Amino acid sequence: FIKRVKQPNYVDSLIIVHKLVNGLWKNGSKFLHFYTLHNEEHAIELIQQTLKLTRAIDYFKLKDIDFYLLFLACYLHDISMVVHPNLEDFKAETNASDTIFTEFILEDSSTKKVDSKTLLLKYFKKVFSFFENEVRGKHPKQSAQFIIKMKDTYLNFIEKTHLQIVADVSEAHGFYSYEVYGRKSKGSTDIYSIKYLMILLRLADLLDMSKDRVSYYILKENIRHMDHISQFHWISHLVTDKCDVRLDYKLKDDSPLDKNAIDEIVNVDIYLNTKQFTKVNPPSTC
Repeated sequence: FIKRVKQPNYVDSLIIVHKLVNGLWKNGSKFLHFYTLHNEEHAIELIQQTLKLTRAIDYFKLKDIDFYLLFLACYLHDISMVVHPNLEDFKAETNASDTIFTEFILEDSSTKKVDSKTLLLKYFKKVFSFFENEVRGKHPKQSAQFIIKMKDTYLNFIEKTHLQIVADVSEAHGFYSYEVYGRKSKGSTDIYSIKYLMILLRLADLLDMSKDRVSYYILKENIRHMDHISQFHWISHLVTDKCDVRLDYKLKDDSPLDKNAIDEIVNVDIYLNTKQFTKVNPPSTC
């Protein structure tokens, strides 16, 4: 923080935000327990990954204020996942909740009383899964809204302009890629390099895929209770030891040295701790 952000008041703000995120996540999610780590440990890993990326890839030219905003976004981009979802949302007119309700009515009308408990249990699982997927699917936007909501409470020590940028950057980690990479930007000449921040947060979030984000013992005891998507996320993390970004350079033979003569090649090395025999055909371009 001192080396990249430099300004003492901004460094102090990051320390307070670290303590805030730690406090909110102290006992995990308040309702949904089957998410991988999204706490301050995840934030620290993202900060380290963004520093690796900025050192490795010359495209990213960040100013001190950019690092401050980026680090704040690393801490706060998943913050809505810690709060209890609004259970009243299930009553809203949505395809997912309407489908569950319709299936329940049809099945309930043909069910004997002795099977009612089984039916209730079945639909409890469906409703729980509904909220799990709702929170997971909407958390980028909801986190941005939660950040703005905290402007007069937990985060009132951060300038409101900065908080808005942090909310926008945080929400962008759930955007389609073209919404970020196709964004117009003047890059390093802008006061805030928002496009760079969005790209870096998305990349760092994707690269935090190692087994440190899950517990083998929690998975072993609870996998049968997890939704299929959560099972997939937990197992994917468990079999991944680490992920490194490695840069390579290739000189083009037919170009003069002063005209885009060097190709920069970004390698993502994923180290698994399990054998993988399925053939995967890589795309010709990324």
